[in-house]
Amino acid sequence: MSKSKNIFKRLLDEKPWSSSSEWFIPTHVFIWILIILFALWLDSIGGSKEEIHYIDPIHNDITERMS
Repeated sequence: MSKSKNIFKRLLDEKPWSSSSEWFIPTHVFIWILIILFALWLDSIGGSKEEIHYIDPIHNDITERMS
């Protein structure tokens, strides 16, 4: 348990969000990878349905006459 505390304390002392830290670039690359994976996951969830359901307030008999 003390090792994990030391790692967290070291990371917090390093301040990986600060540009002077050696962890700056890996931290931001990791964040961007997470954002890209999340966007791809959202796209796969939303794009998996072939049918698009629209709510059409106009009745079918009116649209048939219009076309």
